[in-house]
Amino acid sequence: MVEQNHGVEAEEYDDVLEILNIFAHDLKNPLGAIRSFIDLMGNAGELNERQTHFANRAMMNVDRIQQMVNELLDYARLDYSDETGFDICDLMPIIDYGISMVQDLASRRQIQIALHNAAASTSIWAHQRLLQHVMVNLLSNAVKYNRRNGTVTISIDDDGPYLRVDVADSGIGIPAEKLPKVFDRFFRVHSDASQNIEGTGLGLAVVKALVEKHNGRISVQSTLGVGSTFTVLLPSLGQTAPASYDSEGRESLDAIDDNAQESQEQRESESDADDV
Repeated sequence: MVEQNHGVEAEEYDDVLEILNIFAHDLKNPLGAIRSFIDLMGNAGELNERQTHFANRAMMNVDRIQQMVNELLDYARLDYSDETGFDICDLMPIIDYGISMVQDLASRRQIQIALHNAAASTSIWAHQRLLQHVMVNLLSNAVKYNRRNGTVTISIDDDGPYLRVDVADSGIGIPAEKLPKVFDRFFRVHSDASQNIEGTGLGLAVVKALVEKHNGRISVQSTLGVGSTFTVLLPSLGQTAPASYDSEGRESLDAIDDNAQESQEQRESESDADDV
């Protein structure tokens, strides 16, 4: 197994960011032209089965490059994005959108996607497009790094002051020693099982930054050869402690942690009282 980690020094970061932004933008126009030419091939005459196969393969590779370009652009925007676009959102349509974006690939690989919602409410304070990107990326990885005839399970539940979303797959898993690095910039783990899966190593770094932009947290648990579970915690729209919300209605992470600590201490106190 070979580890790739193209880290950059802090003083080089701004230059790298600018280069990524320039290259990503410059790639968009030729990619759009290639996509248009592939779409127009059928207008020049009916394609035989072999030609159709090649055209479809070409379009799949255009889609793959487009995904990497989008990751580069999202990564380059992270430090410059402001707080506009946030509003009260329902998480369910965001997850449904993510499922719709990976359903074709899942069907081709005969992977079943299941959704379980046990949350009392799925309303959150969020930027819908940014959170859609989070779900698409996590679900895309869950499908791409899965096995044929595998499963992807999305579970939504209340977790104290958080809304918890688990994306679990039955895929190839991640070695334990690599888990602390999976959210690092430009980090990828290569193995025989994943050697044909393309990517920039930016997807999960972008996801982590976007989750944190929502005052949330993301973590991963994985067993090699068994599968991985990515857990996203997003602050629920608070039913208590309204004073801990800022002027736009978002609860601070410190207040959430304080409330969670108080709840834990109260439960422990009640448990001790019961034992007396």
